[in-house]
Amino acid sequence: MSPPFVRDEDLDGLRNAVRRLVRESRALPAEALWQRVVAQGWLQVLEAGTGAALRTLMMFNAELGRAALSLPLTEAFWILRAAAADGASPEMVDLALRVRAGEPAALAVAGAGSRFRPETLQVRAGRGYAELCNVEHTALCTLIVALAPEQGLALWMDAGTIGITVQTNPGYSAPPLADLTLSNAAVTACKVRYIGSTAADLLRLAAIARAWGALSQAFESLLGYVQIREQFGRVIGRFQAVQHKLANVRIVLDASRLLSARAATEFDAGSEEWRFHAACACAYSMRALRTAALEVQHIFGAVGFMEDHEMPHLFRRIHADTLRYRGCDQALEDVAAHVLTREERLLKSVVLGSAAESFRVELRAWLDQHWTAAHRARDAARGKAERHFDREFLAALGQRRWIGLSLPAETGGAGLSAYEQYVFTEELNLCEAPIYGFASAQLLAPSLLRYGTPEQRSRLLPLMLRGEAVFCLGYSEPNAGSDLASLKTRARRDGEDWVIDGSKIWTTLGTVGDYVWLAARTDPEQPRHAGISVFIVPMNSPGITIRPLRAMNGHQPCAVFYDQVRVPLGALVGELNEGWKVITSALAQERMLMGGFAARLSLYLGRLAAALRATPCNGGSLAQRADVRRRFALLVAEAQAARLLALQAAAVAAAGGSAIAEAAISKIFSSELEERIAEEAMDIFGIEATFTQQAPGALLDGQIEHSLLMALMHVIGGGANEIQRNLIAQGLGLPRS
Repeated sequence: MSPPFVRDEDLDGLRNAVRRLVRESRALPAEALWQRVVAQGWLQVLEAGTGAALRTLMMFNAELGRAALSLPLTEAFWILRAAAADGASPEMVDLALRVRAGEPAALAVAGAGSRFRPETLQVRAGRGYAELCNVEHTALCTLIVALAPEQGLALWMDAGTIGITVQTNPGYSAPPLADLTLSNAAVTACKVRYIGSTAADLLRLAAIARAWGALSQAFESLLGYVQIREQFGRVIGRFQAVQHKLANVRIVLDASRLLSARAATEFDAGSEEWRFHAACACAYSMRALRTAALEVQHIFGAVGFMEDHEMPHLFRRIHADTLRYRGCDQALEDVAAHVLTREERLLKSVVLGSAAESFRVELRAWLDQHWTAAHRARDAARGKAERHFDREFLAALGQRRWIGLSLPAETGGAGLSAYEQYVFTEELNLCEAPIYGFASAQLLAPSLLRYGTPEQRSRLLPLMLRGEAVFCLGYSEPNAGSDLASLKTRARRDGEDWVIDGSKIWTTLGTVGDYVWLAARTDPEQPRHAGISVFIVPMNSPGITIRPLRAMNGHQPCAVFYDQVRVPLGALVGELNEGWKVITSALAQERMLMGGFAARLSLYLGRLAAALRATPCNGGSLAQRADVRRRFALLVAEAQAARLLALQAAAVAAAGGSAIAEAAISKIFSSELEERIAEEAMDIFGIEATFTQQAPGALLDGQIEHSLLMALMHVIGGGANEIQRNLIAQGLGLPRS
């Protein structure tokens, strides 16, 4: 079975068949569609227990959602699972026989139907009495099943049983939901071990899959529409505002899919952690999918507002399915109960394969020796300008060949995969090791190996990979930040030298770097992205002046001035005037590394959770306040998504892809989440959250104020997030804005 961040190719063939059947049958009455689904063996597939049962159910629901349809598949899935569980009663086995034979069953879970209306369910002497809200598929189903989780009780009856009253509630749901009243209705009742919150959790998660499918269909239709719809003399897909909205929808789709797939994977593996991941998937998706649907509707405009268009049906499907089963508040409370009731590790284990997990064990053991609590305390005690850079630690990494982790062994690297690279970044972030120095080497070493001359590779690559030479990036200029192609620094040939004039700004490690990887314009007559070349320049070269700057976060980037700086012809990296390829290859790697700091966000949230539990409030603690619990739970769910998005980029890279769009998605999501975490913490804790390190009243010793300032840098660094959204849009096939 594939991990949740990798497309499950085993389901592709079945998915195509399901999509074809739904497309061909969507106009059929519900009864005929159900009969066709049963005849095609969908229930047998779900019951087969192939190790991907819930992932298969999620796929079925997503495909139905693409057609704005709904069928009682999740209800059948739960009944079949309950009957197959150890100790299942004869009554439950009999019910499963009828479902297996193709009878559709509606399923109501007392207490899960409505946020505010009370629900009751009792059985006395074989007679059922109940008030149940918002039950789906009552018009289609021949069986009605009701559950009382607190009692471990299930009862079922034929839909035509005397004593059942059905009151439909027309609205966004299609078919409409209905309220059920049982009054002295003859029922079959039994105790069910396979119950707890399982049914409600499954129904909620499957509804999210359906909503996700509806948004996916709307999004794909919109991508075609924006490339033919013209306004103001050009197709609207060229407008940056439209492109950024579409990029945001793509991010939501990816995050929701990955969270749901993680929950389904845990369920299929028999892990009790599946409920936590299901709660995270719903806590995030129930609001995010609706917000994305609004964006899609806005771009379609009046065209998508007409009932003969598919969008009204998809829009209603998304909203109805993301508000079911007590809605987002219940999912948020489920997450909060998991992480705020007790001390809990927020970074759940995820299996990346035996090689990656073996490397994780090896790396943790090494870090226990080389980055101890004493090392961390020493680093924290430094001034902010010196923090996160340690030459001794860098050299130790170099001795293990971990600076060039993914480079071939014959070049001085470790020859490991993108998954090990991800593990490396994650574990170093978790133990708060100094990442400056080796991060720049990991960015540049692949480019040097690919584009460097034999002399550059033989002389500089070993220094870089052993941690003996620190490289900094000379890209940004006062008028060329994210728009790097507008750089003005010049390099002109003079005999056997290149002469460089200009200035760079915001150069990290400028005061400690040995070399700068410098972008300069070598042919001003060529178009913007052409005529740029990359050079390796020693930082002690005559004509270089370094002026440290003071950033908001206390760090010390530099302004670097180049005045008639001479370097030999051999300093050129790659072909003359072809530097843009060299630059962009390194930037894609940088975004992947930046997305990998999602692990540090979970570490930070764990500390905030402890602070919430420890902070008194109204006779209890902040962790007991309902509004705080909801806000914090959403951040936890988003942190889970951030990690999965980073893993998705790693998976694409491991498969040999470029991961440009995936890395951009990861970088956007993680950096903007870091901002939200800090802002929410300030809202919750108040002014003390803005106090700096060692201030008497500072919360978490100033981590909150520092985190917000770091987040600002992460949003801007590596190409501002607006540029990342442009890259995502280009990956969707949209033209440059």
